Amino acid sequence: MTGGWFLIDPAAGISLLAIVVLGSIALSFLIVSQGRDILRDIVSSCAASENKLLQRIVLATLALLLAFGTSLAQQTGAFVGQWQGTVDGVGEARIVITGVRADGRVEGRMEFALQGHVATFDDKPHPVRNTSVGVVSGSTLTIEAALGGTYRLTLSGDTLTGSYTRGTTFSGKAAFRRL
Repeated sequence: MTGGWFLIDPAAGISLLAIVVLGSIALSFLIVSQGRDILRDIVSSCAASENKLLQRIVLATLALLLAFGTSLAQQTGAFVGQWQGTVDGVGEARIVITGVRADGRVEGRMEFALQGHVATFDDKPHPVRNTSVGVVSGSTLTIEAALGGTYRLTLSGDTLTGSYTRGTTFSGKAAFRRL
């Protein structure tokens, strides 16, 4: 198609999709850095504008952001629940995820059968306070454990599988299933 909705400048090959994607990135940055008030201001300015192309770009960008945000919320929500499993070198363990924040940080706790150890999720790992850090990114959950080591677990259906690594001397398997 040339000269229509999809190509803005046929000679330059600039497509509306490219502008929408770049606009989405810029809008996401603005919303994160400036807060939600900026979104209200952008929508108000767009509605007041007589430039139909600008209105289309902003509406398409907002639709893309909404679809992406919904997809991200569904994906992070899939981690919420109780997970029972085993970790090489550690033994029986349970991960209880009560929520995933917008920044991907996990809320909940890890419980270990060995000596009844319980570590809650917080903003940084701390061995004395028994806090670990869990972060969801895509289909991966990474946990920096209170007592040292890192879990890298991948979500697939009702299982979390991956590895537990402690320093350069130990690396073992970790597998959990949803209860």
